Amino acid sequence: MRTIITKLILTMGFAASLQSPVGAKEITTAEIFETAASCTDCIDWRVSGMCFWLKCTPLGCEVETSVRVTHFLPDAVVSSYSEQAPWSETGDWNPINGASLTNKNTIDQTAIDFKHVSVIGNPALLAMNQLANSGYFCSSGETPYQPYFLSGLDTNGWHRQIPELLYPQALTGIPSIGSNSGHWQRLYPRCGWTSHPDDPKSAAVAALRAAHIVSRSVQPHVYLPMANDCGDNKKCWPPEAVELDNSDFKWQMITPVAQTTGEAFGETNIGNSWSNGKNTPDEQYAWHLWRKYSCCEPKGAFLYHIEFEQE
Repeated sequence: MRTIITKLILTMGFAASLQSPVGAKEITTAEIFETAASCTDCIDWRVSGMCFWLKCTPLGCEVETSVRVTHFLPDAVVSSYSEQAPWSETGDWNPINGASLTNKNTIDQTAIDFKHVSVIGNPALLAMNQLANSGYFCSSGETPYQPYFLSGLDTNGWHRQIPELLYPQALTGIPSIGSNSGHWQRLYPRCGWTSHPDDPKSAAVAALRAAHIVSRSVQPHVYLPMANDCGDNKKCWPPEAVELDNSDFKWQMITPVAQTTGEAFGETNIGNSWSNGKNTPDEQYAWHLWRKYSCCEPKGAFLYHIEFEQE
């Protein structure tokens, strides 16, 4: 199943996305398709249960069953950067407007830094959602290429921290990203300002803050909430909102390192080991945000479902 998924994504996605020239220090839409398809660890497809349906005809009613499957989908591309967005085709979508007070040209760290963030619907969903027609795959309700968050439009919230600084979480300092294995940065206030001396971690913190915002509704920011649904007629259990550390979402780095595994920020960071090899003079970072879906193919009127224990 995973081999079929990978081949289909590459065939559909690569052909559809060869559009603009490759920048030496940027990522393209084609590379976004390729990196998403390469992460079979991120998809993590499995049979997770059974659904039971009541199907009635003029001759009577009977109970039908269908397989419940669970897997992850790359709902968004989250870019975090100091000056220039790394995704070349969308690089000019986020207005910078000179909002950053720290423009650094080297990887030498300062005490405070500012990250711009873009959260855009993942174009790889164009291919992955086609797999839902098989009956053994869920589809995402997120829209490819849809800008859910452009920090340059969120001047008060992302730049000036209004009213984020008034939140109790911002005053108490909890929750903290990486608190179980070494402090990275506080989640609140959810803004572009960070103070970690390790630039890749600062970028990751800003990316998680933006995802935390867009996966919820009615937040004090200028953004478009993610749909958080399945976008089809299946019986579906859509993803939860993004949290700090749980098993319902994964981050897969696209640049500066193209990873083939997913992780939760703060899981493996003994010392500064997490940032090894990830520092880049251009301070451009991007991730696939994978979120967990579960669904069943409809066979009639839904009755109930059972879940299998995960090994």
